[in-house]
Amino acid sequence: MLPYHDVHDTRSIMECITKGPPRRPSNEFTCSRMTDPWWDMCNLCWIRDESSRPSIADIATNITTIVCVMFSAYVLFMTEYLQSQSKTDFRQGIFTIVHVVYTYFFRSFF
Repeated sequence: MLPYHDVHDTRSIMECITKGPPRRPSNEFTCSRMTDPWWDMCNLCWIRDESSRPSIADIATNITTIVCVMFSAYVLFMTEYLQSQSKTDFRQGIFTIVHVVYTYFFRSFF
């Protein structure tokens, strides 16, 4: 979703921009993917003073950190869950983790 997606003419978009950053999209609209770290990063990029905004290198580092934290939390959750399962379920669970990591994280971000 683009910021100001519901505004259709240039003049109105410029008026919105001068008022400040867009409102945070709802969890329903973003499927709860707009977490606090993602939203915080967006807000850093919208700081009016250019010299106060993060560099592209800082943004890349921030994205890497966010993705790694999400990935680590997912793997930790799945590992704890799978430890309570049978060996067959455990093996299948490992394949599921690998599939999710590839599908969501690597294909989505790289």
